[in-house]
Amino acid sequence: MKLHKLNINKTFQTKNLCLCIGNFDGIHIGHQHVIKKILKSSQEYKMNSAIMTFTPHPKIFFKKDNKNFNIITNNYKKKYLRELGIEHYIEYNFNKSLSSLDALDFIKKILVKQLNVKKIIVGKDFRFGKDRSGDTKLLKKLSSICGYKVQIIEHVKNNLIKKYSKIITLDGIKAIIDENTWILIRKSNTEDIIRISAESNNEEKCKIIINNIKEMVKERYDKIK
Repeated sequence: MKLHKLNINKTFQTKNLCLCIGNFDGIHIGHQHVIKKILKSSQEYKMNSAIMTFTPHPKIFFKKDNKNFNIITNNYKKKYLRELGIEHYIEYNFNKSLSSLDALDFIKKILVKQLNVKKIIVGKDFRFGKDRSGDTKLLKKLSSICGYKVQIIEHVKNNLIKKYSKIITLDGIKAIIDENTWILIRKSNTEDIIRISAESNNEEKCKIIINNIKEMVKERYDKIK
C-alpha cells in the first residue's frame, strides 16, 4: 500500500481511483463493508483502490479539542488496510484552506482535478465540504458532468434503526427488540466472517428474527455464519 501525504496544492500522479473518503477511526463493521465494496469494484473495473482520510481529525480542527476520536492508532489502521488489500492511503492535511472549500469546489478541485477519481463509494449519510453542505445527492448530481461514478452504501446499522428503536454499537451492532429478545451482528476476531447471534424466550421468534437479519446482511457481506 502506497502512502500519500497531500494538501490542496500538491500534485497526485496515480489515476483511475476507486475512492472512499473518511477517517476510519475504528474500522467497525460498516467500514469493513465499504472497504470490501472498494476492493470488489477495483478488481472488477481494473481501478486503483484508495482511502482518503484527514489529519488532524476534522472534529479536533474545528473544536480545537485534543480529545482522541480514533479508537485505533494510525499505524494499526494503515497496517489493517494494507492487509485487506487497499493500494493507496491518501492522507490530507486538514487545515484552513481545505476546511474552507465548499462542497462544489471539493468535488471539482480535489476529487476530479487533483485525484481524478473514477468511482466514489460512500455511506448514505456521507457529508463533506464547508459546513458539511455536500451530500450524496450532490455527488450523484455532478457525477455525469465530472466523469465519475457513485455507489451509495446503506449501512446495516441504518436498516436496523428503521426496524428497532434501541441500537447498541459498542461491540458490533446489537438491536434490543424487546425485554426478552436481542440480536447481535459482529465481525469475527479470528475469521473473515460476520456472526449473527440472538437470544429470546421464544425459540420460533428467535429463528424468524435471525433469518430476517441474515437476508438483510447477505445483501452487503460475502460470508455469513
